[in-house]
Parts: sequence; C-alpha cells; structure tokens
Amino acid sequence: MTELYGIKQGSSNVFREVYHQYQHRLYAFVYQKTSSHYLAEEVVQQAFIRLWEKRNALSDGVLLSTQLFQIAKTILVDELRKEAVKRTHISGWASSSAAPVTENKQLELRDSMEHMVRTINAMPPMRKTVFNMRRQRGLSYKEIATELAISPKTVENHIARAIKQLREAVQVLSLSGC
Repeated sequence: MTELYGIKQGSSNVFREVYHQYQHRLYAFVYQKTSSHYLAEEVVQQAFIRLWEKRNALSDGVLLSTQLFQIAKTILVDELRKEAVKRTHISGWASSSAAPVTENKQLELRDSMEHMVRTINAMPPMRKTVFNMRRQRGLSYKEIATELAISPKTVENHIARAIKQLREAVQVLSLSGC
C-alpha cells in the first residue's frame, strides 16, 4: 500500500519503481490475450499514463496491481474495439473498391495521397517530427519522449493533433469529391 500512497502523493520516484516492477507483467498479460507486440506495448504505455493521470482517484482499499491491471483491461477493450471498427471500414472500402481500378480512380488516389503528404508537411515542425517517429519508425510514446526530451503526454498531444489534422484533410477531400 505504500506504493499506492506514493503514487497518490505524486512521487515520480515511486511511479518509476512501480513502472519497472509491473511493466513486464502487464506486457505479458496483454500479449497473452492479443499475440500483438504493438498492442501490448501500446496498452502498457497507455495504462501507466492513465495511472498517473488518475492517481488521485485510486482506491485506498484495492491493491495497486489490481487497479493497474483493471486500467490495462479497460484500455485493451477500447483498443480492440477501435481495431474492429477499423477492420470493418477497411473491409468495406476493399469490397467497394473490388472493381477494376480505372485510370480516373488511380488519379484520384494519387491526388489524395499527395494531399495527405502536403498535410503532413504543413504540420508544425515538432508535430510532424513526432508523427513521423511514431508512424514511420514505429517508436513508442516513451521512446519518442526520451529521444526528443519531452514528456510522453506531450507526445500523446502531438499525435492526437496530427491525427485530427489528417482527419480534417480527409473531410476536405471527401467534400471536394476526391
């Protein structure tokens, strides 16, 4: 319970100790359920971020490990739900585009890709850097944060804003008929 108290008090040293104590077990737990290294890493990172963000709401009567694993389960369910929605959209797109690709469609696709590249290139330098490190190099939020000497929360914010900017670009494309 002293770990729980330390985290609730905002002790970064205690948090670091808890991270080192539970990260591998949490990773193994998620990996066992998903067989995905990417998803396991993502859930572990998000679980510890949420643990820190919600530290004041932690229950005194429940073991810290129990609460941490419950946070991870919740995040895992959310991530699996997002993946299912993504797969549904992709399969819908794939079936709708099963018809032969015409020259006109190829031009539209090329224009769309060019628009997305322009959107990424137009991002503020730090947002673009963080986005590319995540998507092209596959680095975790923590790895990006360490490499750029910023907090993981800042990395998370940059990624969220980049995705929002890209979604807006897709909406513009769909409205313009591409």
